[in-house]
Amino acid sequence: MEVEKPSSRIWPRLPPELAEHVVKFLPSHEIACTVRLVNKAAAAQFRGTQHVIVRLSKPVPFHALAWYLNRPGAMHRLTFSEKRRLLCLIACSGDPRNLALAASYTQCVVGAEVLESAAAAGQLAVCHSLRSAGCPWGSALASAAEAGQLEACRWLLANGCPWSKAAVHAAARKGHRAIAAWLQQQRPEGSRPTTLEATVAAMLHGCSLQVFLEERAVREGRVAAALSDASVARLVLGAAAGSPTADWRAKIAWLEGLGVPKSSDACREAAACPDALDRLHWLRQRRYAAAADAAAVAAKLGRTDVLEYLLGEGVVPDVWAARWAAEGGHVAVLTLLQSCGCPVRDSMVLYAAARTGQMAALQWLLPGDESGSAYLFYCAAQSGSVELLAWLRDRGCPRDATAFQGAAQAGCEEALEWLVEQGCPMQVDGTAYLAAARNVDMATLRYLRRLGCPWGPPGWLFTSCVQERCCLHVLFWLLLEGCPVDWEAAVAAARRLVQAGGGEVHAWLVEQQRQQRLRRQQQRRRVVGQVGLLAVGAVYAGLAVCTMWKARQGCEGLRV
Repeated sequence: MEVEKPSSRIWPRLPPELAEHVVKFLPSHEIACTVRLVNKAAAAQFRGTQHVIVRLSKPVPFHALAWYLNRPGAMHRLTFSEKRRLLCLIACSGDPRNLALAASYTQCVVGAEVLESAAAAGQLAVCHSLRSAGCPWGSALASAAEAGQLEACRWLLANGCPWSKAAVHAAARKGHRAIAAWLQQQRPEGSRPTTLEATVAAMLHGCSLQVFLEERAVREGRVAAALSDASVARLVLGAAAGSPTADWRAKIAWLEGLGVPKSSDACREAAACPDALDRLHWLRQRRYAAAADAAAVAAKLGRTDVLEYLLGEGVVPDVWAARWAAEGGHVAVLTLLQSCGCPVRDSMVLYAAARTGQMAALQWLLPGDESGSAYLFYCAAQSGSVELLAWLRDRGCPRDATAFQGAAQAGCEEALEWLVEQGCPMQVDGTAYLAAARNVDMATLRYLRRLGCPWGPPGWLFTSCVQERCCLHVLFWLLLEGCPVDWEAAVAAARRLVQAGGGEVHAWLVEQQRQQRLRRQQQRRRVVGQVGLLAVGAVYAGLAVCTMWKARQGCEGLRV
């Protein structure tokens, strides 16, 4: 019998089974990020999938996250949307320190979507940290309500988050009836109440029919009256057909009993469900029409089985089905759509595949002898995929300065660097900066500056950023970096946006303009003073020269 060597153990004097018993009390990511690094024995013993995959939405040791973010090129390769997604995941983990670390590496201004993610995960410590840093509320209340986070909803409202009808509907749509009712009770006086049709659609979608029928509006007959409106009836019917509850059939039957007319909205919503085939078959048996929008939903989700069924039922898909399939990279769906005569090689479809970086779809869509266009290359640059850009270059696809703007919009430093290396012309009109400024993408703005990208016509970029309602963070950075400013045009642009909530920017610009004028006045005074001193000095110097000349001539000195 072979005896296990102590060197093959994590701790030489501790059997592996006891070591595993000790380690199991640690959080799973501590095992993956710390214990497995102790020695080779630890790495070998904890090599299961649960110990080698680290999910950033769960608590991660600070040292491990720092190593991950500090890897060479880690941020260089990410697009702006990927960086934002990274922050949202870390916000869900509940560690404010980790979130601050990630924000410093990504150079992202933490936006409302991060707070929304933290609220949906019920991470109140992160919510508090974000609000202390000035993060906007966004749709945090609706996100918390949708996730069933009652405590988060309480905290948000207690700390000044605005109440919204969307939060009530979000809770109801997910079946959180108690949270929806509680939120209804919190409606501030004077605010508009929730609309009956939206509330009915949300409740019928998320709650069981029995629970729905207990609602006061149903018992009082107000729901039946509202369903007499054709648009309301279609909305509610679609909500029932796409309901995740087991009694969705009973809901539709109940609506039919109230005289709700059959519409294609039911098949469209059913096509998005996991059991879409069963639902569509049942609906079609009851003579519900299926239209092109149902095929588009199936194409978007990559459901070839659902699409085949709809085609068999006589549905004729349109170009939108091809576009959604291309955006998702669903080549099998595109092949199926082509077989039924759908215009899959429409330019809109090509551009959709390029924008989302779906290389396999674009390879299938682009004929072998076609190189593409400069606009196609621009769309590919918007994806931030260097691999896709290189493939188009090898095919001879033309490119121009718009590609640089596309890469700036994607917020991918690697793509920008690659374009410069390939000799792609850099835009000189400032639109690349504007594309990054719209996203509040500080990392890309700084990278464009390092690449030497021009500001464009004097004053145009700064005024355009004001017109696009870019935040103060971006405007302040532009000012510090020396971006030319036409103060009159910028202040006028901000003044036009005051009624739309741009008062803070307008006040800041007015103050900056005032300080700029003061600096100019002080500079003029200094110049005038220096000129005066030079003039006086010149006079005395002239007198001295004259005196010396007279002395040499044997004359009396000049009398002053």
